[in-house]
Amino acid sequence: ANMSGDRQQQYFSDAVTEEVAAELTRIDRAFVIDRDTAFSLRGRPFDPRQVGKQFSVRYVLEGSVWRIGDYLRITLLLIDNETQLDVWSEFYQVPRDLLPRLPNTVATRLAQSLRLGIAPAPADRPDPGATAVDLFRRGRAETIAEGVQTRESYRAARDLLERAVRESPDFAAAQTWLARVLAAMLANGWSDAPDADAVRAQSLLDALQRAGVDSVDRRVAQGILRRLQGRLDDAIKELELAVALGRNDLSGNFELAATLVLAGRPQDAIPRLQAALRLNPAGTFAALQHRELGRAQALLGRADEAIAALKRARALDDDSWSAAVDLAAAFGMRGDIDDGKAALAAARRINPALTSIAVARASESGSGGPRYIELRQATLDAGLRKLGVEER
Repeated sequence: ANMSGDRQQQYFSDAVTEEVAAELTRIDRAFVIDRDTAFSLRGRPFDPRQVGKQFSVRYVLEGSVWRIGDYLRITLLLIDNETQLDVWSEFYQVPRDLLPRLPNTVATRLAQSLRLGIAPAPADRPDPGATAVDLFRRGRAETIAEGVQTRESYRAARDLLERAVRESPDFAAAQTWLARVLAAMLANGWSDAPDADAVRAQSLLDALQRAGVDSVDRRVAQGILRRLQGRLDDAIKELELAVALGRNDLSGNFELAATLVLAGRPQDAIPRLQAALRLNPAGTFAALQHRELGRAQALLGRADEAIAALKRARALDDDSWSAAVDLAAAFGMRGDIDDGKAALAAARRINPALTSIAVARASESGSGGPRYIELRQATLDAGLRKLGVEER
C-alpha cells in the first residue's frame, strides 16, 4: 500500500510490490500470485483468510511503503492463513539509491524464516542510476494504469522507457521492457509505425542476447514478435523457454497458450491457460484469459465449455467485443440462435464495424496456421454463419 498520501507516488509503491514478488519466486516450491491479482486488492481492506481461500494460497504478504524525500520506509508482514498467525515481519528504512537491493534481501530473509531454500540471485549488473530507475518504474506502471491497458497508456510507457534507455544505455531491464511494450503495441494494433517499431524491438532483443541477458521478459517479447511474423514454431520455442525460466510468470503462460491456439493446438493451450488463471484468478487481465480459454474450447467443438468461459470473460469485461462475438459464435455452434443473436448485437454495439466473419478474425494477435484456419472454419465461423453473418 502507498502510504505517502500522494497518488503520484502510486507507481513507486507498485514497483516495490512487483520487485519483491519477482524475488519471492526464487524460493523453493513457491507459488506466487501474479501482480494483476495482487493489485486488484490495492487500496482496500481485506481479510487474509478470505484471500487465502479465494486464491488457494497459504501465506499472504502485506506491506506498506512511505516515500519521504530520498528515503523509503517499508513494513512487511507475513500471515499464515492456516493458523492466522503473523509468522514474520520486518521494517526497513533505506536510501532511495539502495532500493534495488531490497527485494533480494526480503526474499532471502523470508525464505530463512520459513526454513526454505532459495535460488541464487542473478548476477549484479551496473547501477543504471536513480533517474533511469525512476523512469523505468514509471514506464512499467503505465502498462497497468488504473488496471487497464490502453493505446494511450502504452504510448506513455514506451516514451518513459525510451527515456530510461537514453539515460542509461546498458540498463537491461529497461531495454527488455521497452521491447515488450513495443511487441504488445504491435500485437494490439496500437503502433503508428509498425515496421519501425518491429525493427526497434528486435534490435533491443538482439543487443540483450549479445550481452548474455536471458530472462522471461526477453523470451516473451521475442515470442510475440515471432508470432506476429507468422513464425509460429519459433514463437512456441521462445515462449516455452519463457515458461521454463519463470514458472510463476503469467505472460509466458498466456502468450504460449495464445500461440498454441493459432498453431491449431488448442488442446495443448488449455493447460497453459488454466495455469495462467491460477496465477491470475481475479485481475483485470483475467477476462482475456477466459476469452482465450473459451476460444480454445470452441475450436475443439466444446460449445458448452466455450460458452461458460466466454460468459466469465464478459462478466469481467463487458467492453470486449471479441469475447462477445466468440460467445455469439459458440451459441451458434450449439444451435442457440436467439442467444447467439443477442451476443452478436452486444458485440456490434461495442464495435459497429463488426459486419463480417473477416472482421471478427481481426481480433486475433497474429496469423493462424493452416490447422487453426481449418478448425476455426468448422467451429467459430460455422457458428457465426448460423447467425446469418456474412463471410466478408
